[in-house]
Amino acid sequence: MASFPWTIQSISPAARMSLAGGDAFAVDGVPLARNTKVLDTGLSVPIARDASVTLAYSGQLGHHVVESGFRGGFVWKL
Repeated sequence: MASFPWTIQSISPAARMSLAGGDAFAVDGVPLARNTKVLDTGLSVPIARDASVTLAYSGQLGHHVVESGFRGGFVWKL
């Protein structure tokens, strides 16, 4: 799967919050990357009648931002 999320609003999340009976406080988040590309892909290879090996990649690429993850697994059906 591949996607192209498009950012159209502020990329710096912030909010003013308050608890019951307390003073207001600001909550600031980490700025979001503009116009990122997202990729999720995987592969399952049978190595025997009842077993297979799986490999997967998930990543997000943006301006000055790279987030990547790899997964691997072994499946044995009893």
